[in-house]
Amino acid sequence: MLFTILILLFTGTAIGSFYLPDYLKAKIESEVPKLCSKCQLKIGDLDVPLFQPGDITFHNIDFSYGEEGATQVFAKAALLDFHVSLRPLLEHHVRIQNLVVTHFDVTVVDGDKHSPPTPKKEDPAASEYDITVGPLRYLNGSFQYIRNHEGTTATLHVQDINGSLTSVDPNANRIIKGLLSARYERSGNAELEVLTNPFLKPLQVDVKLTVHDQDLSDLSLFFEPNAGVRLSGKIDEGEGVVSTVGDSLKATDWIIYEDLDAKLLRGKEHSGFVAFFENLGLGLAMQETNTELEKPLQTKSVELKQEANESLISFILRGLKEAAMKVATRSNK
Repeated sequence: MLFTILILLFTGTAIGSFYLPDYLKAKIESEVPKLCSKCQLKIGDLDVPLFQPGDITFHNIDFSYGEEGATQVFAKAALLDFHVSLRPLLEHHVRIQNLVVTHFDVTVVDGDKHSPPTPKKEDPAASEYDITVGPLRYLNGSFQYIRNHEGTTATLHVQDINGSLTSVDPNANRIIKGLLSARYERSGNAELEVLTNPFLKPLQVDVKLTVHDQDLSDLSLFFEPNAGVRLSGKIDEGEGVVSTVGDSLKATDWIIYEDLDAKLLRGKEHSGFVAFFENLGLGLAMQETNTELEKPLQTKSVELKQEANESLISFILRGLKEAAMKVATRSNK
């Protein structure tokens, strides 16, 4: 959404003004809140090279979206480079190509507060421009997810993010594919693939997460504060597949692990997720190691419904967590 907003604003205000970067920067920053009431944007510098028409570079971007207590997004990037094809602009076709985001940091904060939907305009004005954005590459990034739930705070860190995103065209009924490689906390390697069409209703999202050599104690940084579960051990190899359609989700995890130890922590308030662990008989029915089992016994699935105030990220993570804990039981259910 951020990139589409930036490109739309640039195109609508910058034709004939390619060499007025200070004016363009101020104009873009002031227009973003008009298009998105909960959005704020600051740009350190904007470069438009004289002898490279159509090439644009944003420096030190600072973007925020959302409402405190509900869902908030904070994004920073050192550089955003892209190219605008000039000839199609004459026919109001915006073609943004070769986007590269370098040295970025994204933080998503989820709270329990429900954000009311933004009122829709009765007669929204049609865009003056036909816009296509992409493909996109992102380099040297990090991501932080913070879940504030019932007085607790759990944090998930993903580092060394590199990847790509296919073109985004609101006028084409096309699946968008995102790929990335990263490292969760201090160990392991992960690859993530996301397929979706953000313009299709109800929204459908397919996620595939592959993990190698992951220290489970790193996961406790996220599990322990919200759910009161402390983990140790190692995932040798794992794959989680999640499909969502509207408010329904199916998650299937295949995991090979060893030296698993999971403890429920008492003496503090826990979320409803702790009941899930207790229903599995945690501490009694957990398998310490499953390396010798056949693949069907290393694989479990869950089907869930999205809770009223639950964000999509939290919903997907919940599906992966619950399927993973089923893999760790001796039950074949």
